[in-house]
Amino acid sequence: MKRGILCMLSALLLMGLMFRVGNQVEIRGELLPGVYDPAIVRQSAAAAERAAEEICRVEEAPPFRVLPVLCARYTPVDGDALSRTMLEAYDGVAALYAVYAGDERIGTVDDPGLAGTIYDERMATQAMTGARPNTPVTLKRVYTTPDFVTDTMALSRALAAAAFTS
Repeated sequence: MKRGILCMLSALLLMGLMFRVGNQVEIRGELLPGVYDPAIVRQSAAAAERAAEEICRVEEAPPFRVLPVLCARYTPVDGDALSRTMLEAYDGVAALYAVYAGDERIGTVDDPGLAGTIYDERMATQAMTGARPNTPVTLKRVYTTPDFVTDTMALSRALAAAAFTS
């Protein structure tokens, strides 16, 4: 009887040394691949919830669930990348690209290639008049509501006004 109990305790101790509690993340019914360190998942989830609340200005239930599981080792993950993945799952949050001419934000697009296309068209048009770009145009990924996408014509006009001179 004592040997059986000692064997069971030894097995439990061995399992405790081999396995640890990790977290899987389920977003809208789909499991992300991997089992992550619970501390990283907690930090990522909290960051995503704060950002979504700030962007959407409403409190909604998170579109993800954290599931505890046993694992031998954690899957390496960048906490910021996990936060972004969780944030993008919220309704009313979109990953867009802010268009800057120098330090001035002139618009927001959902397709990063659109700003480049408009810039190239402006370059071709302005080349005939001798105008040259005097301000660099850059893109920065931002999270906001989808309502903030700038109309293509408005972006073209703003880009011409901000980046080109005669």
